[in-house]
Order: sequence, then structure tokens, then C-alpha cells
Amino acid sequence: MKRVFFAAAVLLVALGACRKPKPSPEFNEAQGKYSSLVAELGDSAFSDDRMTAVEELLAKVPRDSLDAIAAAELQQKINAERKRITEEAAAHEKAMANALAPPNVDWPRTPEATKEEPVAVPDAGPAELAVGISVDEMRKQSGDCFNSAGSLKLRRSAVDEMAEMWERREVAGCPQKYPQYSGKILVFVGGKLAGSYDRAALKQETPPDQAKPPQPAPVPGKTVVTYPGAPEPGAPVPSPGENTGPGPTEPTPQ
Repeated sequence: MKRVFFAAAVLLVALGACRKPKPSPEFNEAQGKYSSLVAELGDSAFSDDRMTAVEELLAKVPRDSLDAIAAAELQQKINAERKRITEEAAAHEKAMANALAPPNVDWPRTPEATKEEPVAVPDAGPAELAVGISVDEMRKQSGDCFNSAGSLKLRRSAVDEMAEMWERREVAGCPQKYPQYSGKILVFVGGKLAGSYDRAALKQETPPDQAKPPQPAPVPGKTVVTYPGAPEPGAPVPSPGENTGPGPTEPTPQ
């Protein structure tokens, strides 16, 4: 009797060990309803009551069924989609609230600082030498574009002033940099620039001692006396004893 009972028990264990997992009809139904809801409602399907029925079917799937793992994964997917939709909805509501809220400002409103637009710097044009600069400053500013042209007397009042002339050199770059000084001279008085003048306007005056031709100096010790009938300078003088006219009248004795 004992042998028969033991044999039956061994047979049942063997049958149980050979039993294979079977598909779950609950999972098949849940999966079909899930796919239909998402296709119909999109994200709204996860807040629909029919999605709750899908979750109830997934909970009934046996743990030893062939679909137990797939059922657990589908439930995780439903939970994750619900979380995503909830967070996106909250972010959207916050953005709308910020957009519709009145601006938070204090009145009276502080005037905003004006943004300064960059000012376009106009072309400076030809370089200009300022009146009053020294010769050294002029040479430092212009480089080698001017050289000395000698000295002159500048008559700006009753007193003549000694001045120095400088003129532009015709070397590369100088005519383009200083076109306004073509045909002009720079006049420096006391080492300072007094101005620029047209070279054609310069006048050369003859000194007073050279205005008349030189006169012959008188011979020392001789006085030249002219009288009526005297011979012209350079005419031959008659020799002694030659009288060409009446002689002097002798006085009458008294």
C-alpha cells in the first residue's frame, strides 16, 4: 500500500516538473485594449477610465504565465506615460500663468538707460597742421613731408619779423596726405607756425641802399665848383697861355 502511494506522489511531482508556462488570456486582452485606446485618444488615453480596466487585466496575469514579464513591462510603460503627461501639463500651466500675469514693476517706473548707438566717425579728410605748433611737433606729426625752404622777413605790422619757411616735399604719400599745401609755404615765427601762404604771393623787395645806382665818391682834398661858362665834365681844358677871350681888365692907376 505504501509503495503505491509513494509511486503516485512521484508521478505527480514529475508531471508538475514537466508542466510548461502557458500564455495568459488576460494579457492578450489587456494588450489589445491598450493599443486601441492609444490609437484612438493619444495621450488622453492614460486618463481614460478604460485604461484602468487595462491595468486590472494586467494584475490578473499569473506570475508563472508566459506573459508575466510582458505584463509587468506594459504596466511600467503606462505609469511612465502618465508621469510624463502630468509633468508636461504642469509646465504648460505655469508658462501660461507667467504669460498672463501683469508685469511686476514699481511705479513710478524708473526710466531705462538709453542704449547708445555707435556713432559713425566721419572721414577726417586731409591732415591739417594747427597754427601754433612748433617745428618739432610739425615734423613729428607729418614725418618727412616738409623741409626748410630758407628764411624771410614777415611784415605783419610796422615791425618786420624774421621767419622760417617750410614747404611740402613731393615724395610718396605726402601730396595725398597734405594736398591743401600744394604751392604754399608754412611760415614759422619764433619756432611756431604762424600760417600758410601762397608762394606766388611772396614779394621780394629791393633794399633802400640798392634802389639807386651807386654814385662816384668825391676825390678827397678837391672841391668841384661850377660857374657860368665852365666846361662840361670830360671836355678838354685849354693849356696855359691860350686865351680864347678877352683878358682881365687892368685897374686904372689913381
